[in-house]
Amino acid sequence: AREMLATRYGEQHRTIDFDQILSIEGEAERGESVFFSRGATPCGKCHRTWGIGAAIGPDLSTIGTKYGRRELLFHIVFPNSAINFSYAVTSLMLDDGRVLSGVIVHEDQDDVQLATAEGETMVIAKGEIEERQSQPTSLMPENVGDSLSNRELADLLAFLGTVRRPVVELGETRLSGPMA
Repeated sequence: AREMLATRYGEQHRTIDFDQILSIEGEAERGESVFFSRGATPCGKCHRTWGIGAAIGPDLSTIGTKYGRRELLFHIVFPNSAINFSYAVTSLMLDDGRVLSGVIVHEDQDDVQLATAEGETMVIAKGEIEERQSQPTSLMPENVGDSLSNRELADLLAFLGTVRRPVVELGETRLSGPMA
């Protein structure tokens, strides 16, 4: 089954033992640190929880109500397994030969705003775009599980399990649920 998943959803560089990770009791506080500040690919670089983080990927403020630990781990290890249409990667080939990839966050008759995996938002004039192609991949790196220890993955799962409150932002004010 692991080989089938790796073939279907992208190859990992190390074997991720789900049962071993799920047997570790993670600490949510350490998991929050992993989410917002761990290494080169912190989750908060693209995701928001409780109004904190970036809005490139899906807002995860209620992710703990949507998935259990096993499903959360699956989506971390295999981010291409299910991609919301709004967060599909688009590649743009420009007239100067550059190819840019990211998530389109805004588009009007003149420009396209593209959010990249590096956390940048670029504005590209439509007249510069020679070709546009949707990709069947997520902007989230496939090897996130490779860069975290089993303990860090367990801590991250513990944190994500606590993320259950919707957030509404009104200007500089953040309201956190429950909302009626």
